[in-house]
Amino acid sequence: MFLSLGDVNHDGLEDVAVAVKYGPITWFERKDQSGDNWAIHEVAIPETAGSGKGVGIVDVDLDGKNDFVYTCEHSEKKEGVGWLKAPADPTSSDWTPQEISGALHGIKFDLIQTIDLDQDGDLDIITCEERNNLGVIWYENPSH
Repeated sequence: MFLSLGDVNHDGLEDVAVAVKYGPITWFERKDQSGDNWAIHEVAIPETAGSGKGVGIVDVDLDGKNDFVYTCEHSEKKEGVGWLKAPADPTSSDWTPQEISGALHGIKFDLIQTIDLDQDGDLDIITCEERNNLGVIWYENPSH
């Protein structure tokens, strides 16, 4: 499983998000600069997806809120890549699932990297699929 560092709730402190195999995305909200105080939040991956493998913290739709993009393993005939739209209060568990890949022929999607590959002002998603030899996959973000 992979984790991601980023400021999920825009409070100026770096949080941690991790994809949990057969579980939700779990994010750890850093409560102060000491690094000793954390709050734990869980956000479910939809049942139409495989089990969690990777997660990224990124504002997918450019609305000023950081969303979660995720990859899954055990994704045969299920969604292997998707994102969860952040609610107004990111500590709520009411994140809205959004499809990226749909049901693919791939089985195990891995680490997520976000980069503005086409230089259009939004972050695209790069991942790979290693079981069916699909290789590196670029999902262009259509926000722009």
